[in-house]
Amino acid sequence: KDTFTVGGWFDFALETKFKVYFEKGYSVSGSINLYGFRGELHLMTQVTKIDVFYRSQIVSEIEDVLLNSGVKSFNWSNHNTELNGSRFNLNGFTQHYPVLTSGNVMTYSQNYGFTSPADKPANVVLEGAYTKNCRYNGHFYGTAGLVWNPDSADYSFTFTNSLDNSSSGELIVSNGTVRLAGGSSFTNLTRLAVSAGGTFAVDEGSGGNFFAGTVEAEAGAKLELGTGVTLATEKFKIGETEITDVGRYTAADYPDLIDGLGAVE
Repeated sequence: KDTFTVGGWFDFALETKFKVYFEKGYSVSGSINLYGFRGELHLMTQVTKIDVFYRSQIVSEIEDVLLNSGVKSFNWSNHNTELNGSRFNLNGFTQHYPVLTSGNVMTYSQNYGFTSPADKPANVVLEGAYTKNCRYNGHFYGTAGLVWNPDSADYSFTFTNSLDNSSSGELIVSNGTVRLAGGSSFTNLTRLAVSAGGTFAVDEGSGGNFFAGTVEAEAGAKLELGTGVTLATEKFKIGETEITDVGRYTAADYPDLIDGLGAVE
């Protein structure tokens, strides 16, 4: 059979391309471990943790499929150089997590990451007391977006070596800092939104060909833009005001919003 159903704690270490449907119960102390699984795992119930290796495809069939019960709720291996193409397909269901990993374990730039179909945009929402500093080398594809909302504005989510994220979803900074570093960029966002108390930072040498259909910044938000960085957009809004004049805007124009030598254009 190319499809079968399982329930409970699950540990799969076979080289297979089966479709597996996980639909009954979960183990609070256990996890789903996919060591050599090359197929699709469809999650139809909540689970506590997933470890994804190799080319596994996780497909969400409900919202909040991972429980916010610990500091390590989702993890990609950082020691396997064969990790190419492992994807978490949001499938139109927004997912709320405390963190992506425990510590900064995402140390290789690979093709893993989040995706969602073109007609089913959805976000990964990182929020809550466990949401602290995170470094991420993966990617966002399809229409998958990110919402960064830690309890403390001191915490940051840093994309490192995450080149050319092609997602047409949203990037929302509700609190804290989202930073593009190590050459990371987003080239096709529908919307970049930064709330009061939030910072969107792009280091020098990152943000190449950056584009967001709309760039929105509330009063009290910050854009930290390194030398040579340009945020290209079709619509630029500060608070409720849309900046209708076509031009290149820098810290000289909006010193309360923009820091650094970069620009919004």
